[in-house]
Amino acid sequence: NVIVQQDAKINETVSSVAGSLVGIYKKQKTEKSADVFALENFYKLSDSAGQGFVITSDGWIATGLAMDKTYNDYVVITQDKKIYQIDKAIADNLTKFYFIHVPARDLSVRKFAASQDIKRGGLTVAVNWPGFSWVSTVAGFSENGNLIQSSDNFSKKLILNEKIPDEFKGSVIFNLGGDTLGLVDGQGGIEFISRLDGAIKSLFKNQAVI
Repeated sequence: NVIVQQDAKINETVSSVAGSLVGIYKKQKTEKSADVFALENFYKLSDSAGQGFVITSDGWIATGLAMDKTYNDYVVITQDKKIYQIDKAIADNLTKFYFIHVPARDLSVRKFAASQDIKRGGLTVAVNWPGFSWVSTVAGFSENGNLIQSSDNFSKKLILNEKIPDEFKGSVIFNLGGDTLGLVDGQGGIEFISRLDGAIKSLFKNQAVI
């Protein structure tokens, strides 16, 4: 009975957070008229170049996909199948994530969990853009790749009890309440979402991550 209830809660969490995930696609370059049916005019949802996580309702998205000056070559597709042109891309040199912006309104945003609220043994759910999920538990926190026990140390990474599968690199880690715990980088490390707070505030104030 407990297992059934846990499965139901996991499914509920996955469904509730899906709207905050977006796919990033190489922009279609076709000269064919939109009035003529051609496969070149369509995006295949399984062919994404990367994925992103909505951090503000007015269009700011965090992604592990390197954008640099190539952001004009990509578009963002939301869960409701709307396509947006990326108009800004700013790198965060501390976390190595990128902040991109699209001209959107009312995007779905999830609450950021504070690092002190993340407890060892807590159940986590990784969710990616294709809609797959992966369940694990919190093992602890790391400093320079080593597990630490003292809360006096600054924890740089979230460590789970199992190795994150390759297909979940770039995904987002949530708790069962649907709060965001962290973002998975290209190496499978999990960056605390709370570490992005300073970068986000700098982004709004300076239009750059300082």
